[in-house]
Amino acid sequence: MDRVGVSDLRINCIVGVRPHEREQPQDVLVTVEVDADTAAAAATDALESTVDYSALSRATREVVVAGKFQLIETMAERVAATALAQTGAPAVRVTVKKPGAVEHAAHAMVQIERRSDRQPGGAQTPTIVGVINLSPESRVPGSVVDAADVPHRAQRLLDEGASMVELGARSISEDRAQVDDETERARLTPALEALVSGGVAVAVDTWSEHTARWALDRGAAMVNFTAGAASDELLSHARELGRQLCLLFLPYSDPYAMRAAPAVDYGSAEILAWGAREHRRAQQLGLGGLLLDPNAGIFHPSLSEERKISAQVRAIAAADRLAASGATTLVYLGSKKERSSRLLLGAYIAATRAAYIRTHEPALATAMLAAGRRT
Repeated sequence: MDRVGVSDLRINCIVGVRPHEREQPQDVLVTVEVDADTAAAAATDALESTVDYSALSRATREVVVAGKFQLIETMAERVAATALAQTGAPAVRVTVKKPGAVEHAAHAMVQIERRSDRQPGGAQTPTIVGVINLSPESRVPGSVVDAADVPHRAQRLLDEGASMVELGARSISEDRAQVDDETERARLTPALEALVSGGVAVAVDTWSEHTARWALDRGAAMVNFTAGAASDELLSHARELGRQLCLLFLPYSDPYAMRAAPAVDYGSAEILAWGAREHRRAQQLGLGGLLLDPNAGIFHPSLSEERKISAQVRAIAAADRLAASGATTLVYLGSKKERSSRLLLGAYIAATRAAYIRTHEPALATAMLAAGRRT
């Protein structure tokens, strides 16, 4: 397997356990190498056919600076997890050197190699995104967390199998009060700062372009953008920062506008056509691939429970077809009241080729993925 990466990236950061190290930044040298097939890039001479090492460098620097790690071992683990999530590579090697840490030695160092778990047939095990709601209006049982409790809840989600924690600060429920961008960001700020500074990979759920750019600028690894359309400028901004932007299929301008709009009838064909359009747009902008969410969770309030379930099934099937065509997809594992319903939905999602599973219950997603590997 070929390798692409960056060598001895010099980063000035807080690292170490001694009192003076917690106050005075110092340099570390970080090398990141990901496994990649470079044949396509060599043939096309196109950036979108390979790993963007500039974006990889930016993401690495942001993780290291924001983390303020005590141990270079922890730093290496966070860098490896970020590289795997960003590039989708099957394996990564990370070396961290800390010059001057040991007398009479050039540097102290740690070198690790981490691989993505892979399912039968070569499909990569999905990245699980655990959801935290900061909106008191949320209807999801037990999902709302006060800002002070966010680190504890995030750790619980990570312990249950999540690799990334998503923060949302608005409710889509049709009978809840609408929240403006300023309130949304005020709710997000303390939680985002706490998790990013702790080295956690954070996603932010929003349909506001202003909030999306704000979150990316403040260290969010991903924005789950839930408006009906994203501007070229937002896509380019995410790419420039080396961050992931997930686009949602939504035949309305945003979930608030959906409340007053007539219901739009759509099926798998419309979702697939949308995916093809977004892929072409990404290619025209020189962005490579996009992360696409065919929408298994946001539905018009007039739909019956039966039609919502039917729409979920269509979305999951569309996600698998998009993935089969080469797209990277995210699927939402919803919070059904009945555990049997959640298990059935989880089993269906686990059988797809989705790269990301977004859920309030990482333990359930982890269990269903493990069960799928045994069958």
